[in-house]
Amino acid sequence: MEGTEPVDMSKRLCRACRFAKCVEVGMNPMAIQAEVKTEEGKVLRSEVLSQRESMGVVSSLMVTEEDLLSRMIEKLTLVESKIEPLHRSGVPPGYRDIRKLEEILDSKPVFVISEIPNLKFCPMPCPKETKEKPHLRRRCTNYVHSSFLASIESSKMFDFSSQINLESRMLLMKHATVVCSNMMNAFFSMNEMKSDVLLHPDGSISGPMHKKDRETNTISDHVRTLQKTLISFLNNKIDKIEYLLFKAIMLCNPAVPGLSVIDQQIIEKERNQYVKSLLNYCLLQHGKLHGPARFGAILALAPTIENQSKLQKDFHVYLKARHFQKHKEMGHTGRKCVSSMFDQVMES
Repeated sequence: MEGTEPVDMSKRLCRACRFAKCVEVGMNPMAIQAEVKTEEGKVLRSEVLSQRESMGVVSSLMVTEEDLLSRMIEKLTLVESKIEPLHRSGVPPGYRDIRKLEEILDSKPVFVISEIPNLKFCPMPCPKETKEKPHLRRRCTNYVHSSFLASIESSKMFDFSSQINLESRMLLMKHATVVCSNMMNAFFSMNEMKSDVLLHPDGSISGPMHKKDRETNTISDHVRTLQKTLISFLNNKIDKIEYLLFKAIMLCNPAVPGLSVIDQQIIEKERNQYVKSLLNYCLLQHGKLHGPARFGAILALAPTIENQSKLQKDFHVYLKARHFQKHKEMGHTGRKCVSSMFDQVMES
């Protein structure tokens, strides 16, 4: 306009020293929306990016939160797809995995039952015993062991697995195997089987039912305990991405007793990535207003899931004491009902 003094454009330009200082404290130079019109400005931004690239931070500038979340989900989805066949198939009737937990953790991942080394066929009891006790002839697919095994094998694909020693991995998996197995079984029943009751992949009900329970159509306390995680998932309508991220958080538990400080830090660092990803997902799905509440509601399920694991271990100790007496009467004092790995996990 006439009579108006021309605007000094140099006042709108950020001085090099100030610009560099802003970038140093965390500003993203790629997020600047104002057009860089001068050659000096282009050179300055190029130099700053080069400096940050040499420091290994350029990738964080070029990738959005959505990109990072997408990569995390893609990684966890791949892990789940790898262990799914193992979980679905179960151990064939009559066979038992005789490996101990340390052997499983210290070997390469196995995702197919037929590739399990040392899979042992356990002969049926002698004819006299089966004639007197017909229930001994019953053989069933061992889904409990395959579910545990799938959880252990999945842990090998997490970053912490190659960074902590075998002893720490054993401590972690003795705690996390039951938790992760329960979460996997619950989501499978809810999402794949469309059931509000915990089911094995073949459609059978998970957990032993006593004769009196079948006659009165009631559910035993133990079976009710097994439903805790499933009920929590159903009540909160947990979707697949929430399940994957939440299970990863529960697996990476730095609070497991006995872990060294260094291993705790390694595990906690990886867990924080999944916590951040879950929060970002909740914000994207439910908005800034309701996202934090959804995030808190999911994490609030952790005590229930942990409590189920503890109750199952307590029940195992009780059940094993009963079975020991039965096996002793039959002359099978060294017999294991499920597997060595199962006993190690449940008796920890």
